[in-house]
Amino acid sequence: MAVLQRWNVGDETARAILGDLPAAIYRRWQKNNVGAIAPDVAYRLLLVLKIHAALRTRYSDPDRSVAWINRPNALFAHQSPLAIMTRDVASIERVLRYLVADQSAW
Repeated sequence: MAVLQRWNVGDETARAILGDLPAAIYRRWQKNNVGAIAPDVAYRLLLVLKIHAALRTRYSDPDRSVAWINRPNALFAHQSPLAIMTRDVASIERVLRYLVADQSAW
């Protein structure tokens, strides 16, 4: 949740990234009352954390990470990586694959 907040993600967008998480569950999570997490949601959270880690490796300035995740990108049909991530789990994986492949080119 902290990563999504750091990226300036609104509640609806965050819920979409988490697989259309029900609003009641999302509100409970915002109050640090998480409880059990479904495997598909846990996987999405893992991907978000990996994207965050890749961005931290790529940019020493956290503001640049936030800018990258929110800025339209030609590789994503001029949509922001964040917008791509709201579609489905494969789209979140796509953003992560891009970052990992880009890192390996260094």
